[in-house]
Amino acid sequence: MSEPEGSTTQERSDPATGEALIVAIEESLRGIAHDLNGTLNNLALNVELLDRLTASPPGPNDEERRARHLANLRRAIGEIQQIVERRLTPLGRKGGSDTSI
Repeated sequence: MSEPEGSTTQERSDPATGEALIVAIEESLRGIAHDLNGTLNNLALNVELLDRLTASPPGPNDEERRARHLANLRRAIGEIQQIVERRLTPLGRKGGSDTSI
């Protein structure tokens, strides 16, 4: 018995499936935005702390504090790289578009 004409097309373009996909993408993007925002706040805080450290009179623990802030900055940059590589880049590939610069 043959299927009614257009039934396959109707299943592929089912609005419910499209809406579910949009919801899933939005949730994924919200998670990515949340992770990026937290990491960017960490970067901003450590830049501010380094700025205050360099503007203040020299103290006995300056080198240790500077090293700690720089380590935090490096770690945050690494987190951003991981978010881009593991979460954003695959989204671009799924759509079939070339994400290379």
